[in-house]
Amino acid sequence: MGNDTAHGNEGDDWVVGGRDDDLLYGDAGGDIVYGNLGNDTLFGGDGFDWVRGGQGNDSLDGGAGDDWLWGDRGNDTVTGGAGADIFHIFTGGGLDQVTDFHYAQGDRVVIDYGTYTVSQVGSDTVVDLGGGDRMVLVGVTASTLPVGWITTL
Repeated sequence: MGNDTAHGNEGDDWVVGGRDDDLLYGDAGGDIVYGNLGNDTLFGGDGFDWVRGGQGNDSLDGGAGDDWLWGDRGNDTVTGGAGADIFHIFTGGGLDQVTDFHYAQGDRVVIDYGTYTVSQVGSDTVVDLGGGDRMVLVGVTASTLPVGWITTL
């Protein structure tokens, strides 16, 4: 109960937060790190990790490895880290700011379904699902992104 700090181990772990503002680490291995409620800070660590913020304004960092990250609901800051990362956005997800999108490194954006628009706002690429649900790729020029950088499920 309260603001918790939790760590996984060297293997594959599930690390899940509670209702408050938690600090969660997957550490090494292929981990699932889920913030749940609150404004959480999540670290995947090394390996293929699934890092999901939950409700609240969260900070996610996939760490080294090919990770799947989604801020979920709220206004989130998402960093993939080294590796080919998937940044997931869906209707009802709020505003996610991706700090390190690199297509050449293998990073991709995945949308659940529906229509979306892509625009350039200053130095950032914005994927807009409507209704306030957006993903901002910080420092990325939309016109330089090749076919295949964004897909729908």
